Amino acid sequence: MRWCRGWRRFFHNFFKHLLPAVVITVLLGAALAAALTLFLMWLVTGGFPAPGHNGTNPFLDVLKVALTVAAGIGGAVALVVAYRRQRHTEVDDAGRRSRYTSAASQLGDPQPAVRLAGVYAMANLADEWAEQRQQCVDVLCAYLRLSWARDPTHLEPNTTTTEHTWPDGTGQRKVTKTYSGRAGEREVRQTLVRVIAAHLQPDTGSITRPGTSWSYLDIDLTNAALPNADFTNANFHGRASLRRATFSGDAYFVGATFSGDPSFAGATFSGDASFDGTTFSGEPSFDGTTFSGDASFAWATFSGDAYFVAATFSGDPSFAGATFSGDASFARATFSGLAYFGGAQFLGGAYFAGATFANMAYFGGAVLSGDDAIAIGSATFSGQAFFDGATFFEVALFAGAMFSGDASFREAQFLGGAFFERAQFSGLAKFAGASLPSRSVFASALVGPSEEALDEAVYMDEQCESPQVPPTP
Repeated sequence: MRWCRGWRRFFHNFFKHLLPAVVITVLLGAALAAALTLFLMWLVTGGFPAPGHNGTNPFLDVLKVALTVAAGIGGAVALVVAYRRQRHTEVDDAGRRSRYTSAASQLGDPQPAVRLAGVYAMANLADEWAEQRQQCVDVLCAYLRLSWARDPTHLEPNTTTTEHTWPDGTGQRKVTKTYSGRAGEREVRQTLVRVIAAHLQPDTGSITRPGTSWSYLDIDLTNAALPNADFTNANFHGRASLRRATFSGDAYFVGATFSGDPSFAGATFSGDASFDGTTFSGEPSFDGTTFSGDASFAWATFSGDAYFVAATFSGDPSFAGATFSGDASFARATFSGLAYFGGAQFLGGAYFAGATFANMAYFGGAVLSGDDAIAIGSATFSGQAFFDGATFFEVALFAGAMFSGDASFREAQFLGGAFFERAQFSGLAKFAGASLPSRSVFASALVGPSEEALDEAVYMDEQCESPQVPPTP
């Protein structure tokens, strides 16, 4: 059946690519033959011969013969060219399939130098082989998804042996365990990450950065182990999945662009994570993501809904100047360090219900102007909370929120009303200069027992409408 598939491929390529070339060749040959015939007859006879007595024209007869011969020759030439091109394509495909098999085999070699060669071989093949480019990139991504002993002590040398001894009855029991690793694996993975990142740059394919862009391909790094990942200015226009990925070392996505709905759900960032100036055109998901170091989304742009549900920020997260055009959900998120949202703009709903702020929370100058309510109810603020100068265009729901430290809302504007029902202020509650409409509610709010705290909590300047006075507990 191989010959049958070969003929089907030949006719498919012929009618798709070569038939127009055949037609053009025949027409050009016919035109050339006609022009040559006219020229020769003009030289021989000094003009065009007159029609015969029976109506025949010798010139037309000669022209017909010339056109027929030209068409035949042109068709034969076109068929020969088509055959040679088809043969050349088949040879190229066979060579590329052989290179593909060789590169895949190199990626599985125990020697790191051979695996590195396999990385570059597969990347070069992806640049050349447009029809199978996605498949080649999938192989490279699959390598990063393979299990890896992430403990550096288990990487060099290939095996590590440990002994554990403890008393067992009258004697002692000793167990020896051997952990397998692959020498040079960290370097191979770092190189592979750099190769992928280089092909996602906006100037890929230019004189300064040769190669082929992979920006419109799908990048599936689910469960991948990515050491020192640097995707600065990378363009992800295809589907990008980094769910449950592990980033060891610092990770950079500064200035990157995500056109789809990237998913970092369940990912772990062991070092710092920088998304400064990153553009998310779709709906990114960071649900359940763990940021062990500092996480910065300063001046990032979220065009769709953004999800950080149950995310854990162990370092100091920063969303300074970030813009959320859709809904932003930080429900049940945990902020262990300084949570900075200064100057952030929430144009959709902002949800912090059940979030925990173990350290300072800063929302100074933030603008919350979405059509939906701003829900910060049941959030816990263990440190100081600053909302100074923040603007709430819609209803601000702080119902059930707990402020263990000082809570400052000085100069804040609650244009849609504020609800602090059942909120608890253990420290000072500062509303000096705040603008609170009459429909704001402080029912059952608990203010700290000190007189100073109570005075500060109910203090309003003359331009503010007086809210319901919080009762003394």
